[in-house]
Amino acid sequence: MSARFKYIDLYKTLRKDIIEGRYRFQEKMPSKRLLASSMGLSILTVEHSYALLLEEGYIEGRERSGYYVSYRDGLLFPVEEQEEELLLRTPFSERR
Repeated sequence: MSARFKYIDLYKTLRKDIIEGRYRFQEKMPSKRLLASSMGLSILTVEHSYALLLEEGYIEGRERSGYYVSYRDGLLFPVEEQEEELLLRTPFSERR
């Protein structure tokens, strides 16, 4: 992972895993704490990555339960690389 944008690197990895079926439709994603611990990242980094996936419809949050895959092949189109550049420049507060 690059030192500068760890949350983007994690987001890309998780998005790829979802698209390629490593995480299946309606499967529970790892908890933020577990993922952060297993990858040597901060919880905040994982939260930012999950926020991007949530915003783009790859995952959905369920109260007191966690995050689940909401992407199904053919249902959504993966984000293009050009759109990722926009994510790097747009603060979270301005995205909603």
